[in-house]
Amino acid sequence: MRNVTRAYFPHGRDMQQYLDAVATSAALQIEFGVDVVRVASSDDGGSATLPCVMWRPADSAETASTHKYCAARRIFVATGLKERRQPVFEALGAVPYSQAERSAADGRTVCIIGNGNAGSEVAQNTFDIAERVMLWGRRPQRISAVTKYTGDVRIKYLQTLENFHAKLRDTNWYFLRAAIRSEHMTTEEINVIGEIGNVCRFLKEYNCEYFVYATGFESSVPAGLGFDQPCRLTAADDANSSKCRFPPMADWYESTVVPNVHFVGWLMHASDFRRGSGGFVAGYRYLIRSLVDHVQEVDVGVPFPRKTLNSLEEAVQHAMSRIQRAADIVIMQDGVVLRDMIVPTDEQDRWTYYEGVPFNFFGDLATGKGVVHMYFAYGDGRRSATVFDGFGRYTDSLRLINLFLHPVLVVDGVMRHIMEDIEMTWQQRQNRDAAERAVRAALTGNLDDFSPVRDAQPFAFGHFPMTDSAIPYEDGTRTDLNGWNATFARFVLDAIRAPTSEEALLALRQEARHNVPAGLQKQQ
Repeated sequence: MRNVTRAYFPHGRDMQQYLDAVATSAALQIEFGVDVVRVASSDDGGSATLPCVMWRPADSAETASTHKYCAARRIFVATGLKERRQPVFEALGAVPYSQAERSAADGRTVCIIGNGNAGSEVAQNTFDIAERVMLWGRRPQRISAVTKYTGDVRIKYLQTLENFHAKLRDTNWYFLRAAIRSEHMTTEEINVIGEIGNVCRFLKEYNCEYFVYATGFESSVPAGLGFDQPCRLTAADDANSSKCRFPPMADWYESTVVPNVHFVGWLMHASDFRRGSGGFVAGYRYLIRSLVDHVQEVDVGVPFPRKTLNSLEEAVQHAMSRIQRAADIVIMQDGVVLRDMIVPTDEQDRWTYYEGVPFNFFGDLATGKGVVHMYFAYGDGRRSATVFDGFGRYTDSLRLINLFLHPVLVVDGVMRHIMEDIEMTWQQRQNRDAAERAVRAALTGNLDDFSPVRDAQPFAFGHFPMTDSAIPYEDGTRTDLNGWNATFARFVLDAIRAPTSEEALLALRQEARHNVPAGLQKQQ
């Protein structure tokens, strides 16, 4: 893309030029106006079973004859998502999200089914011209800034939520499934009927004039790959489960129905659905990279990318460079799918380093003794409103409390979290030294040094007083903790613990005069 434009947000013509260049350089033969009818194995009696695509022109009748292309070795299915259509809602007068028009909301009561990104987008686009906007969903909204999942409601829609909740001008509903019992209906049928009943009641009660449904998207998979078979969620299934959302697949995203057919793009998201970024271009580009490396190794004999590190120091420094610069294990957070693997060899002080790989597909290599896994994860406080409060925070047992993304090391079943860094660089002395100690201990198998959390405390160096029973920032008057004064922190703590104490609040105000800019002191 950089050969076409340096723009951070390329225009449509730039994308077209880039794609044309890729198609030309790779000699791609692209067929437009084609409907893929089915994917299946060849049945020509040959010695090799090849995957084939049956297709016909898009404007032809369903009864028209089909054409067949068979791959030389593999087929990659990158058919992504399609809008989930709701005929019942459409029968009630609703229009799908993709057909919603802003002008139709002018001066009218707008009712939206679905409170995810699509529904929130419609609400935000119509809020300023509609008489009223109603947003309904099955369950409370999941906010991406809180859950850290890319597919949840983005922060850009929080203005709409503020309008709903803070100003109370409109209504943001979610309703539970109706309590209907019947021996003649499945659980799914009962749920659908209960939801439709609730929708009809709300449509009438709030006199909806423009009805939009934004009930999400679903995987688009050609027939023949097992996704066209009936699949039902049961009462025991988690709402966040990937069941029924993705086609059946094995290692390296290969279809379990037709051999040598691999799913790419959104369809790779089955392993980390609602947990990671594997279903979005920021994440699945790394999964595709590893899949290509695997296919080249199997089909062409090109070795899978890896690095040989010939000394302990070289291994430590390479791991540190990944902590400081890697993008893949940061984007694919929590180590659900993608991790770095540092594998010891038969030679002493020599390791093989795999960068950003889907570790679950490496079998015994990934679970061998002494193999170090490294990834980035959010801390136990990931849903906290307070991030980077200026102190190293610890529990009563002196366990480090991380909130934001930070490196995690796992070796022989033992896990170690490393202190988060507000700059995400791990280059300052306290952050770098703590990370290096943990990496070195993991590589040498020194679990006594690796396991205790105290070794990762950022203020364990220098002259900062710290005892076994004291949280670091509760003693002393050190003034360089990210610009905070430890004595001032004590006044803040006293005021929080006794919010009605005028004495504590007065002491805090007086101490605060030394810790705020001069321009703010006049307003105290």
